[in-house]
Amino acid sequence: MAENGNRENLAPPNTTTLPPQQMPRKKVPLSALVTALLVSLGLISVAALAARSPQFAAYPPDYGQIPQKKGKVAYFPYQEGKDSKDRTAEFNIAILSKYKWLLGSEEQIKHKNKIINIDDLRANLEQEGIQTIMENPTEIISVGTAVCEGTPEIDERKAFERAKQTQVLVKKLFFHVSSVKDYRLLNLGQFHRQDCQSKRDLTAYQRSIIIIGVRKKSEGVILDEALRNRLKKKPFADFKLKDYSLGSAEKFKTIPSNF
Repeated sequence: MAENGNRENLAPPNTTTLPPQQMPRKKVPLSALVTALLVSLGLISVAALAARSPQFAAYPPDYGQIPQKKGKVAYFPYQEGKDSKDRTAEFNIAILSKYKWLLGSEEQIKHKNKIINIDDLRANLEQEGIQTIMENPTEIISVGTAVCEGTPEIDERKAFERAKQTQVLVKKLFFHVSSVKDYRLLNLGQFHRQDCQSKRDLTAYQRSIIIIGVRKKSEGVILDEALRNRLKKKPFADFKLKDYSLGSAEKFKTIPSNF
């Protein structure tokens, strides 16, 4: 009998484990629950305010690179473009968004319902610090565009003249900037979207003065291909190459400055 009693005393203790669903749950302090709820509500509120704020609501889903406002200049920082052999260059874009070409004119510019000339604009841009805004490009491309006032041929000639006038302005502005070595022209031609109306801007920068800076060119890079790649793959604002008569791969071409 004593032997049996000893065996009973040596029996292993009951180690049966309850299933997970029957395990007793730890109580979460009420204060922790309240804190978590407040944090969640705060995040939801921030997201809702962001979605409703002009900074976010103003841009549709297909909007390209967002501008950095620098005075009267809409600035789009450098982005890389590649040619057909993956050689690269970087391009930035400065748009004088408060200045518009006067309809029908190749020389006059409209600003705050007043007509100004290139020399007046030059003085304004020097005060804006356009040389600093462009961040030391080695080359500057002056862009010409026109709205749908006439035939594509007429408007393309007008856009080319505007590009040349822009280059006159740019050369005066950057004459003493040591980093700038070369200048080019880019004629994008007529804005020819189907719903185009000459007196209504369908894009934010349809008749604005546009200049493009270039830097960090790979050896042998085909600049036109790299620039077009940047404008197509990494577009700025609501700009789309397909909206311009000379924006196709066959017609897109910069012209080295010879004046």
